[in-house]
Amino acid sequence: MLLTTKMAKPPSLLKKTLRPVRAALGEPRLTGPVLLAMLLYPLQLKSILPSRLSWVASTAVVRTLGFFFSLSIIKIINRTLSQWQLNNYRKDAVFVNSQELVLITGGVSGIGLLMAEDFAKRGVKVVVLDKNLPKEDLGE
Repeated sequence: MLLTTKMAKPPSLLKKTLRPVRAALGEPRLTGPVLLAMLLYPLQLKSILPSRLSWVASTAVVRTLGFFFSLSIIKIINRTLSQWQLNNYRKDAVFVNSQELVLITGGVSGIGLLMAEDFAKRGVKVVVLDKNLPKEDLGE
């Protein structure tokens, strides 16, 4: 049986073209002012745009832009709250080596051992759990 690997297809031209648009829709500092201008000054916006782009000021586009603006704000709030939660709800949480305890599973060999040694050198208390016995004494 011959196994073949699939090569990843390069992104299509449409995906390459839409990448900046997707990035812009996820940025509230960009979508916010555009949405505000579309809501507050729709007549001026229609007068500025060429006739073939008049659909840009439609209610569907405004609603879609509002949706993406709301989604990006929710994403920022979620990221901020997650970061605060990881830092025990403190913005300025500092990793104090002498007060930390690190649990490493699989820490008697390989990457786990290297991590345990590195944390121990930095003064962090390390607990190693592994199904294998260590080949040499790991110290305290």
